[in-house]
Amino acid sequence: MAQLLICTNSPGELDTWVTPIVRTFHAEYPNGSVCIFITPCQYASGSETRLATAIPHVTQVYSPKETLRYLLARPWRYPTRSNTRVLSLGGDPLYARLLAWKHRCPAGIYTHRNIQSLAGFAHCFSSPHDDGLMAESVSGPIPDPPIPVPANYLLVLCGSRPQHFFNLLPFMLSVIQELKRTIPTIPVVLGVSPFIDPNDWKQCQATHDCSGIHCIHTPSMTPYIANAKLIVSIPGTNNAQMAYLKKPALVLLPTNKPRALILDGLAGLIGKLPILGTAIVRLAIAHTLKTTPFFSLPNRWLGHAIYPEYVGHLHVNQVANATATLWNTCSQHTHIQSSLSKLTKKYTSETILRLLFEGESS
Repeated sequence: MAQLLICTNSPGELDTWVTPIVRTFHAEYPNGSVCIFITPCQYASGSETRLATAIPHVTQVYSPKETLRYLLARPWRYPTRSNTRVLSLGGDPLYARLLAWKHRCPAGIYTHRNIQSLAGFAHCFSSPHDDGLMAESVSGPIPDPPIPVPANYLLVLCGSRPQHFFNLLPFMLSVIQELKRTIPTIPVVLGVSPFIDPNDWKQCQATHDCSGIHCIHTPSMTPYIANAKLIVSIPGTNNAQMAYLKKPALVLLPTNKPRALILDGLAGLIGKLPILGTAIVRLAIAHTLKTTPFFSLPNRWLGHAIYPEYVGHLHVNQVANATATLWNTCSQHTHIQSSLSKLTKKYTSETILRLLFEGESS
């Protein structure tokens, strides 16, 4: 019986990488088993274990604490099984290396990094200029939105991580109200990520005025992305989904609340310190803004600003005006859609699993 052990870390990877891999694995190996190991990660929302359990055909899910406990538990190593594979789909590759060592089996890694090989991995599926799995996650027939909304709407996405969502929400509500002064009839849908805890969202609604806005909190945002006229979002994996669906969008990266941003590595750890942390975060943000030409994935892949990006200390009027201009400029919608048609798809879930289990070179 084939066994697939997946290491993953945060909302985007779980939704757009893990789901198509599991779906294809089940089609190829109906009697196989899939175990998902959620690894510790500063980008996690806290809901990964709950939502991973809901993915069809998953045999078992390990929370971050259970993943660490599993790796450290005896026996240190299991007997070799010819049909067991490990696949890293996001997060620190160390955990996948340790899992492959424990099970004495080959491992593969899917990554946006431009690398040909990586120590500890028999297969390196490097995809720095596209994302076939993300494309696959929005391919095929897309169902109608489960909760009806008006046609030709503006979709606002504040992020899948609670830290981002709840910090950005007040700003975006102000933008929406300002936008409605310019375009009174504009229908607005606020997409609430399934990674946001329902109780937290309920409490948030009690303290924020969402009148005149269609607030949608469902297991999948894909039907709402697919049917939107225009999308306003922060950088993230949903930018790739929007791009493969050829949807016009505006991408925001506000630095108005520096400590609300999640930073990588040492800067992220030091940034949590009470006084020194704020200064470190500001320096890290300033360096990132200077050295990063694009923040949206499709812009990075294609090498220019297909999606307009607004980065830095943003103002409500600034974002509302930019949104209104793009909403009313149909020629720019056509240009964006034409440019997005150039996106490619290097790896599919079928290719990855075939190479991983048949032992061919990737």
